[in-house]
Amino acid sequence: MQESFFEDAGEKEMRYVSNIPSDFYVDVAWEKRSRRWRTCKFEGRRPPYYAIGEDFETVMKVTLAVGLQPDEPAD
Repeated sequence: MQESFFEDAGEKEMRYVSNIPSDFYVDVAWEKRSRRWRTCKFEGRRPPYYAIGEDFETVMKVTLAVGLQPDEPAD
């Protein structure tokens, strides 16, 4: 079983994994010291995209606006 929430002194991090079998997932983290949000979309261990900002809603909108990668399953 893969954990989906991590926390240490520096950050809180959640992992979003699709219900569709895929190598893609998104990590969303709150960086405590810098007081900013970070998202990073992964394909396996390769991060093709990330976003950073102070507002959760804005960072998530930017992340979603990127859309699917060419080989990422849609349904």
